[in-house]
Amino acid sequence: MTFGYLAAITSLELVTGVLILPQRQTVLVAKQAAELDILTEGRLRLGVALGWNTVEYQALGKDFRTRGRRIDDQITLLRQPLDAVQRDLRAR
Repeated sequence: MTFGYLAAITSLELVTGVLILPQRQTVLVAKQAAELDILTEGRLRLGVALGWNTVEYQALGKDFRTRGRRIDDQITLLRQPLDAVQRDLRAR
């Protein structure tokens, strides 16, 4: 959480690298992103992508062919907590 601390004490925008979202646990990503979004007062930009390497998906036991549908579902879920955080920040 070093970046979260730095973002909390500066006015800089915190931009992540690209996260291969279908390879991640949605709830964990949502929790971590929401925490950073709170610390940065809405200045978090979370970069996500599908990924292209079938071997990585095989190693995780995930179906490479369904990654597009999975990322759509994940983004829908991720937007819910982040939208709630942003509404709370605007209300302050």
